[in-house]
Amino acid sequence: MIAAEQSTEEDVGSHDDAILYLWREEKLDTFEIAQRRGLKEWQVANRLLHVREGGK
Repeated sequence: MIAAEQSTEEDVGSHDDAILYLWREEKLDTFEIAQRRGLKEWQVANRLLHVREGGK
């Protein structure tokens, strides 16, 4: 993978509020959230897990 394509945890973390809103309020799944936010599905899933574990 090219370094420019890699998102750091900090970069993805800046999407937390939007991810949570789309997941809780709009009832979107991780794939749809990833498409809307320009992320990979695994990144969205990891952020949801991180927030759910209380580590925001």
